[in-house]
Amino acid sequence: MFASVPAEAWMQPHAHGKWTYAELMQHLTLTYDVLSQELEGGPAMSVRTAWWQRILLNLTVRPRIIRGGGFPRGAPAPREVRPKTVTADPGEAALIFAAARARFERAVAAARADNPGMRITHAYFGRRPLEEALRFCAAHLRHHQAQMSASMVARTSHS
Repeated sequence: MFASVPAEAWMQPHAHGKWTYAELMQHLTLTYDVLSQELEGGPAMSVRTAWWQRILLNLTVRPRIIRGGGFPRGAPAPREVRPKTVTADPGEAALIFAAARARFERAVAAARADNPGMRITHAYFGRRPLEEALRFCAAHLRHHQAQMSASMVARTSHS
């Protein structure tokens, strides 16, 4: 996903008012880290919505995201997955991301084997079944991939 980002663009926002490519990579890495931590028995993401908000979001927003309808515009990332620091070297960031992804894949495999009914916590939707959380993760990656693709098209058309 990040291989097509030119080195000189790495620390530049991928769009006006948006994160840099480095921050976006860190966000995805943090997402894998936070989810792996919970899958491995550690602390979960903090739920930041009231019960009635979770009901509303789970009836309206969550199904649309999972069906491929995208994320709501301007929805903030949960605090735990907002980048605070970044890796300035794209190659090093890619290695860190790959390690986080591999850890997540191992944690998912272990959870499927040991606790197939496991639920994963999301800051806005609350606790959701593991398989649904995986579909949400896939939608999250597609969301950022689409952002980057659009950004790269815009970047090359303005060059």
